[in-house]
Amino acid sequence: MLKIHVLNVGLGDSLIIETSNPEGEKLYSIIDCKKIGGVTPTVQFLQEKEIRNLSSLLITHLHEDHISGLPDLYDYLKTNGGTLNFFITPNLGDEAKLKQDLATKLYRNTPPSERKRLIKSLKDIESLLTDSSYCPEPTIMLRGAYEGSDWKTQLHPGLEFAFLHPNHQEALSFLKDILKREASFKNNLNDISLVFMLKEAQNSSRLYLFCGDLDRKQSWLTIANRFDNFTSRFDYTDLKYVKFPHHGGKNHPFISTLSKLTHQENDLFVSFSCPFNDKNHPHQDTLYKLKNSFKNVHFACTNMSQPCFHKSSKEIEPSDFFDKTEEEEEFDDFVENKDKYTCKECAGDHIFLCEKEFKFKNSTGCYCNFGLS
Repeated sequence: MLKIHVLNVGLGDSLIIETSNPEGEKLYSIIDCKKIGGVTPTVQFLQEKEIRNLSSLLITHLHEDHISGLPDLYDYLKTNGGTLNFFITPNLGDEAKLKQDLATKLYRNTPPSERKRLIKSLKDIESLLTDSSYCPEPTIMLRGAYEGSDWKTQLHPGLEFAFLHPNHQEALSFLKDILKREASFKNNLNDISLVFMLKEAQNSSRLYLFCGDLDRKQSWLTIANRFDNFTSRFDYTDLKYVKFPHHGGKNHPFISTLSKLTHQENDLFVSFSCPFNDKNHPHQDTLYKLKNSFKNVHFACTNMSQPCFHKSSKEIEPSDFFDKTEEEEEFDDFVENKDKYTCKECAGDHIFLCEKEFKFKNSTGCYCNFGLS
């Protein structure tokens, strides 16, 4: 059994991987961790389920909308005697000056106290010690990177991981180049995003892909080739789930790459992390292109994007997307009268369930007619 929990953090990412071992023990790994509205949903999830031991924490890249919850996560684990087996980030090099320059530029608009706490948490998490009976070793720090076609089996019992981007050389090259570009610094940091897939050790015919915020077209072309190196023995229908990169922005190069990774007849499930009432995340063009490229694609968006709304004084459900030019009055009405729209989440927090069959399970009871079944 595999569950992929996608938590609603607006524009940002927080995911939790859940599995069960043969003894029935549940195992958890975290992908990114954002704080929103003064709370960290990942920590709330751990608290509610009394989870203290984690297999892996994977950080796709260092933008705040992916790591702002790390201080709270560290505090929770430390306070509760929690353990972490692996901490995985892109390769940021070992040069102290390089790291200092990155931190200074990346968080310069963050309040000084919060900036200090955020940077400290990255180092603190590395220092966590595991003291449980099943893993009496210190947390292991790994640089996630493409290193050939070997699946990594140690990161989460029962799962195997394949890192597709970047390799070590690419990460350092991108980073040094990014630090030279003052105006586009924050956007270009997405170039270092970890892209990886996983599969179940006992059912290797199912593939799940996680894309961070990678936007760079050339990188996606490279990833398509690396994907083939890992999956040459699989069928085109084996890719079951995709966490769409960068919240589904317009004209994303990933869509053309995705068409090379799986067949158009494939039953494909796609998650988007997105803010409420945003016209660009996910962009309607992105959703239309996916719908036209794959006959059996299913969407789950954490929040309702602007094109989803129709005029109603009752609780609304996402409907087929409107042509923006024909629905401008309804959009204006929504912006001016938000309070009458009582359903603001779409799938909200949702789970991709991987059992005998695949399905999305949302937390809202609000189903998307556009693609979510």
